[in-house]
Amino acid sequence: MGVITKIEVQRNKKRASVFIDNAFFCGLMVETVVANRLKVGQNVDEDELKRIIVESETKRATEYLLKLISGRIYSKSELLTKLKSKGYDEEVAGCATCKLEEYGYIDDEAYAKTYVEMPG
Repeated sequence: MGVITKIEVQRNKKRASVFIDNAFFCGLMVETVVANRLKVGQNVDEDELKRIIVESETKRATEYLLKLISGRIYSKSELLTKLKSKGYDEEVAGCATCKLEEYGYIDDEAYAKTYVEMPG
């Protein structure tokens, strides 16, 4: 596909801009850049970059969900809707919610019990 010509930290210090052949290509979480050992001068292919973008966006979506669920309990469906309204694609939204489900942070059964027990 091309060569990484520049990696620049954005105003939001958690994100970096990646330039391929001197043109902006995408923004990634800095953690993702480091974890995938991306560096200037490196040849990259399209499939690998797509995988890295999904990884970065899933991390970002997961952080957003953690912020939401720290305030109150949500159903998985509500969280998927929130992610989609923020512009996350189906794959990223699914990965982020599944990850939190695995950790026990999303539990529709507990949500239903809480909803039924609410006064009102």
